[in-house]
Amino acid sequence: MKTCIVEGCTNTKIKARGMCSTHYTRWYRHGDVNRVISHLERQAHRKQYHCNVEGCNESHHAKGYCNKHYIRWKKYGDPNTTLVLPPSGLGQRTTKEARLEVIEYLGGKCVRCGFDDVRALQIDHVYDDGYMDRQKRNQRTIMGAILRGEEEGNFQVLCANCNWIKRAELEQDT
Repeated sequence: MKTCIVEGCTNTKIKARGMCSTHYTRWYRHGDVNRVISHLERQAHRKQYHCNVEGCNESHHAKGYCNKHYIRWKKYGDPNTTLVLPPSGLGQRTTKEARLEVIEYLGGKCVRCGFDDVRALQIDHVYDDGYMDRQKRNQRTIMGAILRGEEEGNFQVLCANCNWIKRAELEQDT
């Protein structure tokens, strides 16, 4: 069975170039299989360098950015971008309470068959653009907009059966 090529190492799990994971990582990062950097050395090295974002004095984490700006760069492609969600307008109401209010606001019954048991009622996008709408806004923001009257004519209440029938009819048309 092969062992790590580094003298004194008895590890039999070879990662690359005949070395175990520990020695290969040391060689890859520092060019020396015996170089061991302590936690304090690593912290001191990071504190030497600051975030590249103007006005940020946090210590370097990766790619020239502090942890916060690195995450933003990785997620949005720009370290200065922040995602600010508009207020939903629902306050402290739970999503379940808001859903009941929206259903009541939109008439409280299925617009096709008149079914009125809220357990089976669903809020439907009239123009079937829900997939695009949900990419831009979350559920609470959409319900807040409905309750503020900003979505007049864009939503309706359908029972689960009528909503599935509508979906089937749309698939037949395409």
